[in-house]
Amino acid sequence: MKPTHSIRWLVSPLHDAHGTSSLVAGLGSLARSGQLQLTLEPLENAGVQPHVLHLDATELKSGHVRRIAVEVFDRPDRFDLETLRGVDVYFKQTLDRRYFSDVPVELHDRIQAAGLTFSTRTSGSNSLMARSALTSCRAHAKSYGLQGMPTAIKRMTRDVLDIASRLDTGQWERTAEDPLLHDVVFQTRLWKPRSESASGRRRVNGERIQVVRALREAFGGTDRIGLIHTEFAAEQAPDALLVRKVSRVDYARQLRTSLISVNTDGLDGSPGFKIAESLAAGAAIVSQPFQFELPEPLEPGVNFLPFKTADECVRQCRRLIEDRELAERIRSENLRYYERYVRPEALVRNILDRAFA
Repeated sequence: MKPTHSIRWLVSPLHDAHGTSSLVAGLGSLARSGQLQLTLEPLENAGVQPHVLHLDATELKSGHVRRIAVEVFDRPDRFDLETLRGVDVYFKQTLDRRYFSDVPVELHDRIQAAGLTFSTRTSGSNSLMARSALTSCRAHAKSYGLQGMPTAIKRMTRDVLDIASRLDTGQWERTAEDPLLHDVVFQTRLWKPRSESASGRRRVNGERIQVVRALREAFGGTDRIGLIHTEFAAEQAPDALLVRKVSRVDYARQLRTSLISVNTDGLDGSPGFKIAESLAAGAAIVSQPFQFELPEPLEPGVNFLPFKTADECVRQCRRLIEDRELAERIRSENLRYYERYVRPEALVRNILDRAFA
């Protein structure tokens, strides 16, 4: 297979290995299969923002070049304006156009929705992820000098450990061999309030606790429905904790073998990993309405059933349990959506196609 694009990835000294893992997994797989030519170089810029992937892409057939940034901030009101001014296309994961007033009007047309990501790796991406961690370390050392070396090494060690803890995409993806064992799965975490977004975090935490309690009362499943164990969660709602600590492997298996996955708002309205994980598992999603923009929308009644209160969440779950035809239709649509837009290779391919459109 002939490559379609040549990509030079300028790896940030503050590269967010966790948040960008879907993108790096996709780049690694496409490069390994010969669909892309990929090189890595350290980005020597001490002022660069974290959570941004910097790609210089060339379309080999036409020779056209695009400078691309993919930004995975949770917050819709934050833009890396220096990067935005220097690129042709700026893909933002948490995109809400109500916050465009903070961006110069002449830059609005450069901004597009990035799409959904999750923490994963592919068989073709392990070596690339390790190389990116090393390249980020080099970039950090060059940008911050000798005094930055301890931090650079600490960051690289953290990234390598994070890479090792990720699941392969196949462990998230439902197969014909996965039986339906459970009705509902919902595992979530609480966030300590911070000064800049304390009220939003308190709201999110309160809603998550209410949903956990309502779902448990209706469906049981205390090892599938509950708060992830943290010291803060144990202080806030000990009755809502999962009855055991669930490993990532166990959680992925629970998703693949459950009819329904429940989703609540992410921080600052961001798309959490849970949505992409649920799509990979082919679950019927029950979710609070999405506040962010996607390149291809997730449609109420097609990809998910919406709710605003904990009681409504329970009612929507019961509706899917009782109406298996509707549930199977949503599951099928979600698997199709995952294959076209969320699987790491598809995510990167769609970003490239839109960048050169």
